[in-house]
Amino acid sequence: MNTSYWLAQTAAKHYPKLQADQHVHIAIVGGGLCGLTTAYYLSSITNNVVVLEADTIGFGASGRNTGKLTALHGAKYVLLEKHHGGDVPSIYYQMQKEAIDAVEGIIEKHGIACGFERCSAITFTTEKENVAQLQDEYQCCLDHQIPVHYLEKSESFVKMEAGLEMKHQAKYDPYRYVLGLADVLTEKGIDVYEHSPVTSLDHKENGYELHVGDHCVFAQHVVLATQAPIFDHMGLFFAKTYPEVSHLAMINTMFESNAMYINIDDPLTSYRKIDDHALLCGGYAHPCAEMNPKDENQWLNDLKKRFTVSDIPYEWSSQDWISHDHLPFIGPISKKENHLYVAYGFGKWGNTFANIAGKLICSMILKEPMKHHELFACDRMSSLFTTKSIKINLETVKKLLMSKVKTLQDLSSSNVRVFTMHHHKYGYYRDEDGQEYIVDLTCPHMGCTLQFNEVENTWDCPCHGSRFTCFGEPIKGPANTALSTDTDVLNSIDPHIIK
Repeated sequence: MNTSYWLAQTAAKHYPKLQADQHVHIAIVGGGLCGLTTAYYLSSITNNVVVLEADTIGFGASGRNTGKLTALHGAKYVLLEKHHGGDVPSIYYQMQKEAIDAVEGIIEKHGIACGFERCSAITFTTEKENVAQLQDEYQCCLDHQIPVHYLEKSESFVKMEAGLEMKHQAKYDPYRYVLGLADVLTEKGIDVYEHSPVTSLDHKENGYELHVGDHCVFAQHVVLATQAPIFDHMGLFFAKTYPEVSHLAMINTMFESNAMYINIDDPLTSYRKIDDHALLCGGYAHPCAEMNPKDENQWLNDLKKRFTVSDIPYEWSSQDWISHDHLPFIGPISKKENHLYVAYGFGKWGNTFANIAGKLICSMILKEPMKHHELFACDRMSSLFTTKSIKINLETVKKLLMSKVKTLQDLSSSNVRVFTMHHHKYGYYRDEDGQEYIVDLTCPHMGCTLQFNEVENTWDCPCHGSRFTCFGEPIKGPANTALSTDTDVLNSIDPHIIK
C-alpha cells in the first residue's frame, strides 16, 4: 500500500512481538485509534490490559485519514432524523462535540505533539440542484439546536453554491496522536505488541483464548478494534455495512483558508490545509476492488486544474466501512457473548468515533454503561432492511457468483497475472527484485475471488473489503488469515459467523 503523508513525516516506534502466553483481564485486538483509546480509558482503572496489533501501530486507517475532528459530517443529520427519529441528531452532535473536547484534553494532559488546532468545518455544494438538500440539513440542525451557520454562494477559496459552517472544530496529525497514545499506555504499564495477529478466538469458561502465532492470550474481556471485525458471532456485520475506498493526496499549493471542507456532491471531495504550501485533498471514492488507474489519474488531474499545483508528493488510499442505518456498532457482539466487544462501522469519521467507542466500551466493561449506548447496539437489525442495504447485499451476492464464472482479470502490468490451475484461480506477482509470488485467489472470508489492485499492488476482495499484500498477507479484514500459495492446500473459507 502507498505510504500516507502522515506515516512519512514521523518515524514509527517499534513494539515487540508477542513471545509468550499471557493471562490478562482485557485483551484489545487492534492498535489503531480505537484500540489505543479504549486501552487509555481502561488504564485509569487497571493496567492488566494487552494490545495486540497485527501490523504496526497506526499503520491502517488511523495513519491514513484526513485528520479531521468534527461533528459536521456532510448531510448526516437529516439521515439520522429519517432513520432513527427522536433526539438522535442532537445526541449524535453532543457525542461528537464531547469527543473532540476529550481528544484535546488527552493531548494537553500528556503533551502529545500532533498539531492539534481548532478551526471551522464547512459542508458545501457546487451544484445548484443540491442546494435544497443543504437547506434541509440546515433546518434539521436548527430543529435540534445544532450550531451551524448558513453560507451563501461564494467564489473564494472553494467555489460553492451554498454551505454550512460549524465553528470550533479541529484538525490534527492522527498518526502522531496514535504514537503519543501508545507512549502513554506503555508508561502506565500496558503491554503493546506489534506483528501479533490474532487468528482464532475460543470461548472458555471464564473468558476467551486468543491464538497469536504459537502463543495464546487468555482474557476475561476481548475488544475487537480491528476496523472490520475478524469474528462475527452472528452479528452479520459484513451485511450491515459496506466497504468504500477513498483516495487522499497531499498537494503543494497555496490555500489561504484554514477551514476544513467536504461537499455533498458526487463525486465527494474533501480539503484541509496542512500548512501555507500544502493541502490535503480527498476524493475518488469507490467500492473495494474496483480500482481504476485511469480514474485515479483523472482525479489527480482534476486537482491540478482546480488548484495551482507545483507537486503531488503523496497519494494514498484509506478504506472505511459504512453502516446502512448511519450509526456504527459499538458494544457486546451479542447478548450471549457479552464480554466480547466490537467497535465497527465508523464510516469516514473514525477520529471522533474512536474516542466515543473507547469511552463506551470502557463504561460497559465497568458495568456502568454510558447514556444512549443502546443507539449503537451490535445486535440491531435496522441496518439490514434499508433499501440501500438490500440493493448492495444483492450486488455482493452477484459479485461472488460472477467472480467464479467471469473471464480472468485483464491487467496492464506484465508483472501480474491471474490464471486457472486445476480448476482453481491463482494470482501471480513479480516484484522489482524479480521475486515471484503465487497465491490462491479465493478470499478466506466467504470465498469471493480476489482482484488485483494495480495502483497499490494488493489483492482486494470485491465482496466485503478484505485486502492482502501482493504476497498474500492480510492487510484488512474481515478475512484474518494469509492466502495459500500454489504449493499449499487451498485457502480455508471461514466467515466466523457462528464463532
